Amino acid sequence: MAPTLFQVDGLLACAFQRVGLIVTECTESLEELLRPLQPTGLIGLSLFDIVDSQSIPVLEEALLSNNASTKAACLLKTVPPRAVTFGFHPYPGAPDSHQIVVLQDAIEHSPRTQKLEESLDILQDQKERLADLSSLMVHDLRNALQILVSNLDLVEKDFFEGKHSKVDARLRKLTDSSLSMSGILDEITKYLRFEIGEYPMEMTDLNEVVLACANQASTHPQKQVTIVRKTPFPTLICERQLVHELFANLIGNAVKYTKTSEVHIEIGLHQSSDPHPVFFIRDNGVGIHPDDLSRVFQPFQRADRNKLNTHGTGMGMAIAKKIVERHQGRIWLDSAPNQGTTVRFSLGPLP
Repeated sequence: MAPTLFQVDGLLACAFQRVGLIVTECTESLEELLRPLQPTGLIGLSLFDIVDSQSIPVLEEALLSNNASTKAACLLKTVPPRAVTFGFHPYPGAPDSHQIVVLQDAIEHSPRTQKLEESLDILQDQKERLADLSSLMVHDLRNALQILVSNLDLVEKDFFEGKHSKVDARLRKLTDSSLSMSGILDEITKYLRFEIGEYPMEMTDLNEVVLACANQASTHPQKQVTIVRKTPFPTLICERQLVHELFANLIGNAVKYTKTSEVHIEIGLHQSSDPHPVFFIRDNGVGIHPDDLSRVFQPFQRADRNKLNTHGTGMGMAIAKKIVERHQGRIWLDSAPNQGTTVRFSLGPLP
């Protein structure tokens, strides 16, 4: 269960269980430092056992703090006593009853310690976001499953009563619900892959990326899709696979949320001296009500696009935002009901 973070050479750190403050894991460096105090190792000792008595009130105050990460200046029971700063951090992947304490000399801020603290903060942030996402996913899957189960019961009832026309309608609902569940699982897998995955940075000609995405969107079976590239596009050093997904996602949204059979989309680059290029994708779709704009980029949140009957999981714009932020950019949109939508986003910087 010991995290690889503990393998940093020379780092002083240990994990402890808050009930009793019992040390459960420890780096070799810390054990070696305190070996005169505990020749058999620190596992099983309390944090209070390894600090000087005058440090106990300071340690107690830090442990009672409600902050996610806090610090306390203490003296270790070394000879002579050694002044250190205790940094307390949540233990990613462990129960809330566990924490990690990182020790650093009070007069010297170790780059290794700083790097570990930053890594712990990132892991804790990911843990919280994934917990929120899991709750949303369970909610949507439960709703789809309830529709599935209730319609199965009604199909059986209508079949034995000879109401075959109703059976056909309910089977279509079953299919829709199954597709919805499958879509949710696909999108959450994609989102998690973008959240924690690593992709190679490549020199990418965005003209090729946009052309490939536009060609794919133009083959829609029920709509005539016209995509106009208003400007040439630059070459960027980026995660090519993700940027392709970004353009495909936004262009696909523009097609999906257009009521008419004729879809007109404009794609271009705002001309400016900013090293971070700003792109736009403009459509003639149904638009978005101002009340819905604030939640467009939240996972599993679908804007009420004029009650347009479309299938979707509400993950598309959340994924787009995740990709943009991975490339040090930002994304926003301008929209109004029945006036289309313009999505703008920055990527970069230019090489």
